[in-house]
Amino acid sequence: MIETVVAAQSTRNTNSHNCISQGGTLSVPQLIARLGQRVRVRIRACDVALARQRPTDISVNNLLDGVIAEIRDEMRDETGATVNVRIHVGEVSILARITRLSVDRLQLKPGVPVVALVKAVTFDRRSLGVRHNH
Repeated sequence: MIETVVAAQSTRNTNSHNCISQGGTLSVPQLIARLGQRVRVRIRACDVALARQRPTDISVNNLLDGVIAEIRDEMRDETGATVNVRIHVGEVSILARITRLSVDRLQLKPGVPVVALVKAVTFDRRSLGVRHNH
């Protein structure tokens, strides 16, 4: 979970918001919230892709710069083909579940800077927690 604050509302789509966290800005569609309201966003490891450089001309709206903190075997994968990569994005951490082939091809290891790519459409009502400010 990442704690964010609603910072802006899209002028084209009234239910799309930019939420700011310590790790960057997330574009979150289907969000009913007010400016300044706190929102918790759950980012699933299977919804995160990694790149060594910031891509251009891409449909993914959420590009978060980070540094690899740890690479661990995926415990539920008996074949050893997938791993969980923990990425420090600012003061928060997110996980990416990727293949070992991708780790080797991208030469990923702790300390390597990466860009975490998260499609905005992966955020649904179950992954959003709106907190009411008191």
